[in-house]
Amino acid sequence: RYRPGEVMRRLVQARDQTCRFPTCRRPATGCDLDHTRPYDEKGPTCPCNLAALCRRHHRLKQTDGWKLTQPSPGTLVWETPAKRTHTVRPDLTTPPGATPPTPQPPPQGPRQGRGKDTGRGTSPPTGTTTHAASAAHPDRPSRLPVPAEDRPWH
Repeated sequence: RYRPGEVMRRLVQARDQTCRFPTCRRPATGCDLDHTRPYDEKGPTCPCNLAALCRRHHRLKQTDGWKLTQPSPGTLVWETPAKRTHTVRPDLTTPPGATPPTPQPPPQGPRQGRGKDTGRGTSPPTGTTTHAASAAHPDRPSRLPVPAEDRPWH
């Protein structure tokens, strides 16, 4: 069955909350439910292969050079034409429609039991984010800069 049923649609929308492209804030209720692995290539219609994508990012996914995988339900790995990857995970701690909590800044000063302070924090790996984390920092730009070679419109 190509189209998900009502229960599955609501489940995926609740899990994803917004478009699954990094930094996109369009609510999942206004997005397409896209098969990560295409249905006509034996991609199942299940939460493990569906993701909320706004129309713009649904089309971008189908542009030459872009690749999207879903290694686990709700975790999407976007690969740009320049072969950079961006992993987006759902924020399963914030109920749909609620504002995510503002993360507390890391403590300043030397870290205990580690010798000298190296200045390294406990940030997630480069290219990894949750929608809550990217939305919760008002001092950060709302959109990541997109290198020229990754822009389909240049």
